[in-house]
Amino acid sequence: MNLNDLIPTPNSKQIAEVSHKVFGRSINVESLTKEKAQSLRETFAARLGKLESKLGANIANNPTYLENKLFLETLDTYLGEDDEMSDAARELELFAENDSDLYQRSAVPIMRNLTRKYRKGVYDPELAVKLWKYHADRAAKAYSEQHSTGDDWKTMFTPRDRMEMAKSMEDSWRSEMEAGNFMESAEVTESVIVEGEMEAAEQVMASKNMVDKIQGMVEDLGGMLNEDLPPLTDSIRDNMDSAMAEQFNLAMQQVLANALEGMRQTREQVDAAARILTGEAGPEMMGAPVEAPVEEPEMEPTTDMDMEAPAEEDFAAADAAQDGQEELGRARR
Repeated sequence: MNLNDLIPTPNSKQIAEVSHKVFGRSINVESLTKEKAQSLRETFAARLGKLESKLGANIANNPTYLENKLFLETLDTYLGEDDEMSDAARELELFAENDSDLYQRSAVPIMRNLTRKYRKGVYDPELAVKLWKYHADRAAKAYSEQHSTGDDWKTMFTPRDRMEMAKSMEDSWRSEMEAGNFMESAEVTESVIVEGEMEAAEQVMASKNMVDKIQGMVEDLGGMLNEDLPPLTDSIRDNMDSAMAEQFNLAMQQVLANALEGMRQTREQVDAAARILTGEAGPEMMGAPVEAPVEEPEMEPTTDMDMEAPAEEDFAAADAAQDGQEELGRARR
C-alpha cells in the first residue's frame, strides 16, 4: 500500500492555507502562471540560501526562514502539479480550431483586439482569458448544434471545460505574439474592420447576451413548472396528504405561471431594446411584444475589454506572498 493512500500529499492550495494560518501570509495560487511561479521560486530559493549562510545553526527557529521555506514548498508543489486539459476541453478546442466560420467570426476579432493591447503594452492575461472564454462558449454552442445531440451545450461542455479551453487559447496566442506573430497577415481574407466598428459589434453582442441570459431564466421557470413540480406534488401526495398536495400544486402553479409570463414579457422587451442597436427596431417597440429572433450563437462581447497595464513585478516576500495579489490568470504550459 502506498503511504499517500493513507496520508494524501497536500496540494499547493492546502500548503498555502497552512502558510496563511501560521504566518498570516501565503502565495496566491489562484493568480499564478507557470512562468510567474518559476520566477518566484528562484527568488525565494536565493533568499533561503542567503538566510542559511547568515544564520547557520540558528536557522531552525528563525520565523523568516520558515515562512520563506513554506512559500518555496508551495511553489514547488504548484509547479509539479498536473495541469493537463480534460478530454472534453481538448475536443472543444480542436473543433474550434477547425471550424472556419467560427474562426473568422469569433477567434479573429479576439486575436486582433489582443494584438492591439499587446502592442500598446496593456495586455492583461486575466482579461484575455475572459475574452477567450466567450469564444469557448460559442464553440460549445456550435458543436452542440452541428452534432445534433439534443444536449444543452452548457452541460455538454462544463464551465470548467470551457475555461480550460480559454486558458489554453490565451496561452497559445500569447506565445504567438511573444514570437512576433500578430493577427494582421494576408492569410485572413476579410475586410479591414475599423476599431469603432469593432467596438460597436461588441456592444451589440453584449446586448444579445443579456437577451440570452433572460431566455435562460424563462427556460428555468418553465422547467420548474412542467418538470419539477409534478413529481414533487406526487411525492407530497404519497408521503403527506392528498389535499395538502393539491393545495401546494395549485399555489405553486399560479406563482410559477405568473413569474414565467412576466419573464417572457421582460425577455421580449429586452430583445426589442437590443434590436435598436442593430437598426431592426425603434424605441417605440419597447412596450410591444416582438417576434423571437432567428436562432444564432448569441454570446458575450469578445473584444476590447479595458485592460490596464500590469504593474511592475515586485518579488519581495512582503508583496509577492500576499493574498489578494494582482491576478494574472493561470495559463497552461
